[in-house]
Amino acid sequence: MTEILIDHVVKDFEIDRRSVRAIDDISLTFPSGSFSALIGPSGCGKSTLLRLVADILAPTTGTIRVGGLPPGEARLRHEIGFVFQDASLLPWRTVLENIQLPLEVAGGPIGDGPRPENLIRLVGLSGFENAKPAQLSGGMQQRVSIARALTLRPKVLLLDEPFGALDEITRQRMNMELLRIWQETGTTAILVTHTIGEAVFMADRVHVLAAHPGRLVTSIEVDLPRPRELAMLQTPAFNHFENAVRAALFGDELKAVAGG
Repeated sequence: MTEILIDHVVKDFEIDRRSVRAIDDISLTFPSGSFSALIGPSGCGKSTLLRLVADILAPTTGTIRVGGLPPGEARLRHEIGFVFQDASLLPWRTVLENIQLPLEVAGGPIGDGPRPENLIRLVGLSGFENAKPAQLSGGMQQRVSIARALTLRPKVLLLDEPFGALDEITRQRMNMELLRIWQETGTTAILVTHTIGEAVFMADRVHVLAAHPGRLVTSIEVDLPRPRELAMLQTPAFNHFENAVRAALFGDELKAVAGG
């Protein structure tokens, strides 16, 4: 298991010859083995922050450590798995061949990493090993994407709105599946989402961001028991945490509505 530390990170982009600040002085800690969520409006830097942790982008200032290592070194050690909103599967390859792709790129298994066949069972796709992506539903394609991200046995799993394009029923089922996989693998997981209920249901802690530039508003600890069950969605405790996140996101607007 691996702790992630983000210390006073700033990220600027050059757009039309001017500097635009996407992330402004964010500091966060993601404990080893935890499941955390990032939520906020479009443009608040959620996906950018995830890409900084993954070494897809580099911070302008500040430091990031993944298990004590710079993200680039952690990536080279195959300690980071990334799941995008689009499953991004190769259409000419089967389920098994898509999952095997990281092994081919890495030149073979890393240590005692899981066999692709076992990952197929883990994500509930037994019997679909030889199916092509076009023969799978959106939820099934995302299962393949998750299995592929786990192929090299990463210690960190980064998820950038992996279920954003799915219908509500499929999305809730995938939430349950993802929590099961996370519990079985013991990774440190960070989920980017726009959905308040999803953030509360999945996470130990929800980090609320604001936009222009992206900054941390607050972090809310979700003290709901694990394993999480769908029945929790109907409980007063769940509603309490939903309302806390909603207040952090829309505080002034909610006050205005209540006053009106």
